[in-house]
Amino acid sequence: MNFKRAELPVMREVLAGLLSERQLDELKEFARNVPDCTLEEAFLGLKLPKETAALLRSVLTDTSSCWGLWVIAVGGTRNWYSLYVAQAGDAQNDSQRWLFTW
Repeated sequence: MNFKRAELPVMREVLAGLLSERQLDELKEFARNVPDCTLEEAFLGLKLPKETAALLRSVLTDTSSCWGLWVIAVGGTRNWYSLYVAQAGDAQNDSQRWLFTW
């Protein structure tokens, strides 16, 4: 999970038991104040213990390789919903795009 992009409720769920509510708030505030920070800079800024930082490295990142866009078109008799998803390629995966519509 990209700690700079995730909403607080999502982070709260994913990081339950790893960070306190105060630490979650501090992490989001650090990312807001230093938008180009790396994950390691955030850990240093929060003065997290090495053991906690090691656990967090397994679930947090400071980059994204997958993005999504919701499009909702409202019509006179119905609504259309589309979710566009794009994943950047890397050594193991080709770039991919998906479209879900209903």
